[in-house]
Amino acid sequence: MACVNHADRESIARCVTCGAELCLECSREIGGRYFCVAHATAAPAPPASTAVAAPVNVAPVVAQAPTPAPGVPPATAPAAAEPSKENPGLLVLLYILAAVPVVGLIVPAVVLSGEARKSRTMRFHAWQALFLAITYCVLLVATSIIAWIIGHGMGRILSHLLWRIVPAGWLVLCILLGISAYNKKEVSIPFITQLATDQADKMPA
Repeated sequence: MACVNHADRESIARCVTCGAELCLECSREIGGRYFCVAHATAAPAPPASTAVAAPVNVAPVVAQAPTPAPGVPPATAPAAAEPSKENPGLLVLLYILAAVPVVGLIVPAVVLSGEARKSRTMRFHAWQALFLAITYCVLLVATSIIAWIIGHGMGRILSHLLWRIVPAGWLVLCILLGISAYNKKEVSIPFITQLATDQADKMPA
């Protein structure tokens, strides 16, 4: 069909308002519909797009530890304190048993071979108690020899006194040393203390 305004041109569309045939020059497309020039100005505006914007994926913000300044070592968590190997009650027992023959030699040896040896204090007192026990055994042998020599007549009374005085005095000495060790007080015994110190320092933990 021919255009309503140009008879020599073919129609490509029809006005949706008045139905007039329109050529390419006379037609106006609005929102996918065709209008003539007269009705194009009165045509309603196409509806606004209602497309929903796609959600934007937002990466979660991860807090990062601050970077230490150059030359400053990173902070480290404090190490857990190692449990102490010291046992004050065992120190008292070591010294009391130093007044018991044979037993006073065994107990310090057991302590020096166990976990308690990791403490320098325990090593020192174990060695000192061991040397005290050895000294006591030597002292008992010497006392027996002296008692046998003077054990005739009046010397028999002296030998009995000697057998009672030496063990009792040694026990009192050991108890006092045990109490001092429990209260962490240093008591120096000639020769023995120095010898125990040397052995405690040489012995690996």
